[in-house]
Amino acid sequence: MNTKFFDMNKSKQDRIINGSLKIFCRYGYRHASTDEIVAEAGISKGLLFHYFMSKKGLYRFLYDYCAHYMADELRRASVVPGEDFFEVEKKLTRVAAGIVRIYPCLPLFLVSADLESDPEAVEALSGLPLLGTVRQRAEEMTAQSSGRLPAEDLQQLAALLTNYRIGRMRDMLRRDISDPDALLTDCMAQISLLERLTLS
Repeated sequence: MNTKFFDMNKSKQDRIINGSLKIFCRYGYRHASTDEIVAEAGISKGLLFHYFMSKKGLYRFLYDYCAHYMADELRRASVVPGEDFFEVEKKLTRVAAGIVRIYPCLPLFLVSADLESDPEAVEALSGLPLLGTVRQRAEEMTAQSSGRLPAEDLQQLAALLTNYRIGRMRDMLRRDISDPDALLTDCMAQISLLERLTLS
């Protein structure tokens, strides 16, 4: 982790993190320019390079920070073995909405970084824990749950709900809004719908 970066005040840290995440999510690594990043974050280019040395250094820092942050949040959402599948999905949705409240693009950034093919971006993330670690934790939470359907069907439902959450976040990014309450409400409605359909 970048100790110099964490010496600055928290609101400025979050402004830099959020501005950078937004630009990387919107344009991908290759097309995200440092000019757009500093404009979105409200800082000088000199400050960006002072803390991160390069766009590649910033990208590596963001991934490391975001993966740890999300993993910590998932750990806090403990699951009792045998807990109802839909209750677990509600917990995961609350975690996602809580993260989006502070870092609107964090989950999207982790998903896009996992799919990134630019050689410089891939090299930037070498040696860091992969998104698979975060995804594995979410899958473990789902695997500990139980429901009326076979385990394979529950896995497919979990993937469907994850894709819905990510889709709603992408839609918010496209419309340049952050509304964690709407995200929570919409995703909870989808979970309730699927729950009703499986009971019928």
